[in-house]
Amino acid sequence: MISRRDLLKTSVALVAGGVIGYVAGNYIPITQKEVASTKELRIYNWQAYLNKEIVLPLFTGVMYNEKRVIVNTIYDEYNNAEEAYNKLSLGGYLYDMYNLGTEVVYKAIKNNLIIKLDHSKIPNINKLDPFIRESLKIQYPSNIDLLNYGVPYMWGTTGIVYNTKKIGTEITSLKQLFDTDFLTRYYKRIFIIDDPITTVMMIQVYLGMDFRDPRSYTREALKEVYNVLSKIAPYIVFLTTDQLIQELIRESVYAGIAWNGDALQAIAQKEDLVYVVPEEGSDLWIDLWTIANNA
Repeated sequence: MISRRDLLKTSVALVAGGVIGYVAGNYIPITQKEVASTKELRIYNWQAYLNKEIVLPLFTGVMYNEKRVIVNTIYDEYNNAEEAYNKLSLGGYLYDMYNLGTEVVYKAIKNNLIIKLDHSKIPNINKLDPFIRESLKIQYPSNIDLLNYGVPYMWGTTGIVYNTKKIGTEITSLKQLFDTDFLTRYYKRIFIIDDPITTVMMIQVYLGMDFRDPRSYTREALKEVYNVLSKIAPYIVFLTTDQLIQELIRESVYAGIAWNGDALQAIAQKEDLVYVVPEEGSDLWIDLWTIANNA
């Protein structure tokens, strides 16, 4: 499965109850007599994570109590996990469906912000890759099963993407990337993706911490993270996903921390770019579709 923020050219939607209204790509008009009601479906998703032209029309005419329902779809996108959580924390008043990373799903479960799913209505959940199931178990406590609250959509890694022509040397570690001499030499040419959760996690990895361990979030541990960020911040730039792809292609930046999907998009258009998982390690992220409370 290709990874986070990779612009999908084709997409597949799994819709409980089946998808009605499209046959061989042609819309079937729904008469007023057939319509049970008009509903509104509000979706909040990562930027460039779904082909709207293909997927959203699938929701137009779905079956509900043997009647077709007209669904008006509102679809918005976000750039970082904190932005999504802030919207979700308001309850199901802004959006119904959220595509969220595991760290946000876990936080949402603890704060009762998303509903528990009925797996009897999602039969394909049984076909989920065992690798994904095991990864979720490893990342989070056994008493909380994220699959009870979300359906995995994409997975991938966070790593380093860099321009071999501009840097001129192999980069294999966060230690190299965050080295003061290196940052001075490439002043404002090094970037970190503008996502607070990812930034903290990768600095924790750099410091040798286990971001799955609650002890990595004590006041003392977070102060260490803050100190590193304060040290490197004057030398780097923070870029959103769409920005970093374009800036790498333009060679406005030479190296930085990115999700592999973004890195692959840039590499496809710039042969001098490579992507590596740091020697210190990385996070294996998984994004899941969830339903907000009060949706």
